[in-house]
Amino acid sequence: MKKSKLLSYFFIAFITFGMVVYSPVLISNSVVAQTVAPDSLLQDGRTAYEQGRYQDAIAAWQTAETTFRAQKQRGYQALALAYIASAYQKLGQGQQAQQSLQASLRWLNSGSFPPDLIAQVLNIQGNLQLAQGQPQTALETWEETETLYQQLEDKQGIIGTQLNQAQALQSLGLYRQANGRLDEINRQLASQPDSALKVTGLQSLGSTLQVVGNLEESQAVLEKALELAQQLQLGEQISQVRFSLANTMSAGNQTERAVELYQQVINIAASPALQLEARLNLFHLLINSEDFTAASALIPEIQQQIAQLSPSRFAVNMRVNFAESLLQLRQEDPAPMLGEAVQQARNLADSRAESYALGTLGKLYEQNQRYREARQLTRQALMLSQQVSAPEISYQWQWQLGRIHKAQGDLKSAIASYTVAVETLDGLRSDLVALNTNQQYSFQESVEPVYRELVSLLLNPTVETAFGKQRDIPKSLPISQNNLQRARDVIESLQVAELDNYFREACLDVEETSIEEIDSQAAVIYPMILPQELAVILSIPEQPLTYYSIPQSSSQVEATLNQFLQSLNLAFPNEIRREISTHIYDWLIRPALPQLAQHDIQTLVFVLDGFLRNVPMAALSDGEQYLIEQYAIALTPGLQLFPSEQRLANHLNVFTGGLSKPRQGFVALPEVETEISQIMKIFPTEVLLNDAFTQDRLRQEIANNPFPIIHLATHGVFTSSPRTTFILTWENRVSVNDFETLLKARETSTNRPIELLVLSACETAAGDKRAALGLAGMAVRSGARSTIATLWSVKDQSTARLMSEFYQVLSQGNISKAEALREAQLKLLRSEEFNHPFFWTPFVLVGNWS
Repeated sequence: MKKSKLLSYFFIAFITFGMVVYSPVLISNSVVAQTVAPDSLLQDGRTAYEQGRYQDAIAAWQTAETTFRAQKQRGYQALALAYIASAYQKLGQGQQAQQSLQASLRWLNSGSFPPDLIAQVLNIQGNLQLAQGQPQTALETWEETETLYQQLEDKQGIIGTQLNQAQALQSLGLYRQANGRLDEINRQLASQPDSALKVTGLQSLGSTLQVVGNLEESQAVLEKALELAQQLQLGEQISQVRFSLANTMSAGNQTERAVELYQQVINIAASPALQLEARLNLFHLLINSEDFTAASALIPEIQQQIAQLSPSRFAVNMRVNFAESLLQLRQEDPAPMLGEAVQQARNLADSRAESYALGTLGKLYEQNQRYREARQLTRQALMLSQQVSAPEISYQWQWQLGRIHKAQGDLKSAIASYTVAVETLDGLRSDLVALNTNQQYSFQESVEPVYRELVSLLLNPTVETAFGKQRDIPKSLPISQNNLQRARDVIESLQVAELDNYFREACLDVEETSIEEIDSQAAVIYPMILPQELAVILSIPEQPLTYYSIPQSSSQVEATLNQFLQSLNLAFPNEIRREISTHIYDWLIRPALPQLAQHDIQTLVFVLDGFLRNVPMAALSDGEQYLIEQYAIALTPGLQLFPSEQRLANHLNVFTGGLSKPRQGFVALPEVETEISQIMKIFPTEVLLNDAFTQDRLRQEIANNPFPIIHLATHGVFTSSPRTTFILTWENRVSVNDFETLLKARETSTNRPIELLVLSACETAAGDKRAALGLAGMAVRSGARSTIATLWSVKDQSTARLMSEFYQVLSQGNISKAEALREAQLKLLRSEEFNHPFFWTPFVLVGNWS
């Protein structure tokens, strides 16, 4: 038989309920193309299907099936029934789809048929299995289908089933595996002529990139898919790509463009299911944009469309999705909608969908302060999610139970529920990206609060009496050591989760480490910005943990920190800056001073939270001295993330690379040459400067020479996205992910880690509150034991001076990196030219400070 040809390719992303469901690729039978009569009978249905006229397609294929039955052409009859099943699935009529598919399979089992015909029916069976919430079964079916196409050496059939397998992997939460498979598929398609299959591959990849947070790349890929679909005049597939692109625009806060695309889908798409999904996503977007009038206008149309859906997982999901948005709008009662969803899910025996429906109904009762009913419904939802092994759902109901217990005054049960929720999230580290499968998800809204609220509970000065009642205790009462240790561990876990979310994968190796293992004269300070207070935990080696708090709301804390950052500008009055600096010093440092003095602490290590990461601790002042005059200072995203190693050896060599000339829109850094020449006077140094400082040369030097110190004197930007965090080479911008890849070559060839990475001319992105995550991410992802970087760009003359002093002190030996940086900063502080904190405070040491 000849190789099969593709009938059509459909990839409609609908993002909801912990999974991404796509309509998989439908593949035609080569026999049909060879036989005139069957081909003509099936072609009308094909044409209607491709145009989104699914009822017409069903009618045409039913006529064909009747003819084939009369002619006793069982293979074609089975194929027609499978096509009918696919069309019913498009209409959301799952029961009719299942009946047609079962009839098709019965005919196939009654005789011997060509493998390409069997493959087509199996392909549609996988489609229905995925829609019924059986992604693992669908994956196995599509793997069997691929085997048949491999036997036929049918490249298009193989690619089509691989696309389907990628969809199943996404539904299982295995997004990185799916992304890798889609990359390979698109490499194969790149060498083939433009086709609907190529559009499908691009759309698959673009939608996956959106889910894992790579929005810029997702937009570029989807725009390419849309352009190709329009060139090929693919009709309904154009609407499907527009829908995926609208989701990406919405996720990237490009609201106007997203609204425009959703409206185009609503107005043009032939598929009622696609129209409904577009309306629901538009409805949610308008609510988030506070355009409540426009959102309310969509309600009658959505209600009408949902009422017309036949019972199916799709119908249940649409009801719950709509209800969740109504909960935000607070204009309509979503209880009847959720009740219908629960009943339908039970009738379908779909435990996952039922869990979502029950949990959302519990959320409604929680919102209405009907806590007894809310608790009962949430427990039912949790039991179901655990039965189907869906931790990405379970943590939501564990968190919801914690909130309900807290509202009822049951602090002990609240802490227990929150603790289990955090443990579930920690267990999800490798699949944390799977949580971002809902258009309504964001880490800051759906994960981070779980950790913060648990810390608040653990640090709540409330105890239980023997009767189980609670009484408020004055704030001065010490919190138990058990609660303090648990709160500290939760803070560390949040730091890891934030970086995992930053990179959209569990990229960090976590090891239990205590402060005693690293430095007996260092204290660790954990500030935590909570909704109504700034909480601080102090850890001193071999001493009980200490807790103090400041009754300032998170908005008040952030406003003060932002004002302090502005005060570090050269034009700001010194007295006002000193006043603000002292205010923050009083929050974080002054309560700890007696213990720091008692235990001869020399180094302060900060595990900073939120906006605090953007603030240089060195610039805090007690009114007379800066903090850097009192202590060496280091930052870490958590003690778990950096190994406890000994100090640098006395005999060191350094690799330096940099740009002194203007490149790619960045200004010249003329003092870079001075900076590098000063380092060369102190340590043996290998240099790549200007046009020699290319990405390829950098890779070669790092891979082939085990330099313990890598010093890069070039522009760089830290942002809240790894896609836009980079360092500048002569011809390129090396992203944090590319930088990690570059450094992996060194690990492979030398098996020696970088002891110190210096990025002397970088800056955090202005206006980006979470930009310092990029600095922490670069430090951790580089694999360097320690990283020195700058929070903002300063004069290259002062940088050259500070770096020269730093290496001079470091060369003396028997001194920590933190102390060497401190002495270099003090040199500038005590100079006439660079004594303003603008010049010396932005230099921070991240990681191991010894």
